[in-house]
Amino acid sequence: MSLSGFTMPPEISHNRAVKIISEYLAISMEQRVKAQRQFEEMMISREMPIEMAFKAAILNKKA
Repeated sequence: MSLSGFTMPPEISHNRAVKIISEYLAISMEQRVKAQRQFEEMMISREMPIEMAFKAAILNKKA
C-alpha cells in the first residue's frame, strides 16, 4: 500500500485495519445495546398477555 508515493510497511496497514474494525464493532455493539434498551422500554410500557411476556423473556435470554 502506498501513501503519497511512499510504501507503507504491512504491519502499519494491518494495525490501521484492526483499529478501524475495532471501532466498527464498538459502534455496532453500542447500537445493539441502545436498540435492546428501546425494545425493553417499549415492552415495559405496554400491557401484554403473559404468553408474549414469556416469548420476550426467552428472546432476551438467547440474546
